[in-house]
Amino acid sequence: MRAVQIIRVQPEPMLAEADVPVPAPRDGEVLIRVHAAGVTPSELLWSPTTQNKDGSPRNRAIPGHEFSGVVAALGKEIKDFSIGDEVFGMNDWFVDGATAFANLPYLGASSYETLAAGAHTVTVETVATPGAVIASAQPTFAPATDTTVVLTGPPGAQSAVVLADTNLPATAGSARIRFVNVAANTGPVDVYINFAQRVAAIPSNAASGYLELPENTYAITFDLAGTTTVLLNLPAVEVDAGGTYTLYLAGNPGALTGLLTHDD
Repeated sequence: MRAVQIIRVQPEPMLAEADVPVPAPRDGEVLIRVHAAGVTPSELLWSPTTQNKDGSPRNRAIPGHEFSGVVAALGKEIKDFSIGDEVFGMNDWFVDGATAFANLPYLGASSYETLAAGAHTVTVETVATPGAVIASAQPTFAPATDTTVVLTGPPGAQSAVVLADTNLPATAGSARIRFVNVAANTGPVDVYINFAQRVAAIPSNAASGYLELPENTYAITFDLAGTTTVLLNLPAVEVDAGGTYTLYLAGNPGALTGLLTHDD
């Protein structure tokens, strides 16, 4: 395919057309045939233009952080888009592989990314300020396992919480669900399912074990641990047989919310 690349940034940025391979979408990604892209003068001078996140040199980056076009191909696990859909958005600037995920919105969740087993450094940056790390963690990923990294905390005091996932199938007709307490400045919480306590005293920035529930819709309530103080009531949480789920309690006191993710 034809693309415009940045071939130098000093003494002034220079762009040139080039033939480059057509990328293949990975799991959870879509390939966009770009019809229009916006390039700002400042992005030609950003550090990601000339180096990867690990500090190694980056050559012939393709600029254009904002784009519009149509979906040309689908990776695995894509259910919300079809080939030919007209779309617009913001791309992953570190497309050479240094960034695992890009442009995750508040209360958003990504798909899983396959990484080599071993120790890794996971950093989180704001889209508005590339290169400015707001939280980091250094987990060790065991072979053939799943891991979730959650960004939590108020601005200026965020942290990256690492959770070990167990995405095993439930018994026939049932779903598996766990609960994660990443609410800021809230303390431990109890979980009630259809008004019966099922989990007690989940600490801050921690997860419960997995429960099995028959396929159904449930009323789920988070209470301040050891009290009858309701922090959040979710009257209709639906789980399907065979699925593995995580229900997050997130947000700040007075503005708590729940996020249900389908993990398997």
